[in-house]
Amino acid sequence: MKSFGRATAVALSISFLLVFCGTDLLFAQRRGGTRGRSQGAAPGSAMEKLVPIEYDKGPFDTTLERLPRAYGGHNIQMVYDSIQNSAPKDGGSEAGGPDRGMTGPPSRFSPKWIYAFQVKPTEISYDKHEQMMQVHCDLWTVLAEGTADKGKSGFRIDYVPQVDNKYAYSTADGKKIEIEELKFREYTLAFGNLGEFPVEKNIFPDVGQLKDKFESSPDDGLKIGTIVARVPAAKGEADEFERNIRLLVVCNLAKPYVTSETIHLKATPEKPREYLAQHKYLHVRLLELWFYDAYNGKVLMKIRSGRGPAD
Repeated sequence: MKSFGRATAVALSISFLLVFCGTDLLFAQRRGGTRGRSQGAAPGSAMEKLVPIEYDKGPFDTTLERLPRAYGGHNIQMVYDSIQNSAPKDGGSEAGGPDRGMTGPPSRFSPKWIYAFQVKPTEISYDKHEQMMQVHCDLWTVLAEGTADKGKSGFRIDYVPQVDNKYAYSTADGKKIEIEELKFREYTLAFGNLGEFPVEKNIFPDVGQLKDKFESSPDDGLKIGTIVARVPAAKGEADEFERNIRLLVVCNLAKPYVTSETIHLKATPEKPREYLAQHKYLHVRLLELWFYDAYNGKVLMKIRSGRGPAD
């Protein structure tokens, strides 16, 4: 009976471990991979392991002063697919509203809604003397017909890896060949009115010069800079906020609503690297930028446009 009890305890422990780790992996996969502390999420934090993200299913309420626990905003993949499937037919009139001339089933996400999408910061630091957190969020190039759209920038919301592989082999003459494969799909909010917001923008000086960047790192070559916001945080709250702080991008959809671009760099004997990137753009107009604790829903700061809604 004792051995049976021990075996049962071991089995239960293994089952709990699998469920516990599986939850963590699911969270990481849904949000674009695991991240270290400098990227806004501490390994082993409560948010990363115990609280699965909850997506919004209705229009966002801009009057909220506190968000639900584990709030993740809207699921950009679902919104993108829904809007794309409800796109007007070629040559159709939009005068009758978003439901006229649709090619697919009615959209479960309306183009008239206000949306909110979560962005994970890439770097966070704390000034204990000023009691301020400095939060950095990456800006990305928006591609249009294979070139950078200099009138727009974007926040990458979701990254879906498909193949990320590297291996080497030796030829008959002893030469070592290293093969790289990188294939992924990503979803980015594309907008042209970031200049209306009083946040620091650090733009790389060589923005738009994509060719040289692609030679060394095709995906990183699409980063064009960061925004930097200073968020108040008392000393006793800083560690928790540093683990869980997120940017919530509050916006509404803007024409052309959805676009996509594919970059495919085929392997050659000189450069044995296969690169396939599918970029999905959801076009929006920024309304507000919120910084919040995504674990407990506390809103830390709201940044509104410096211009009126008619601008």
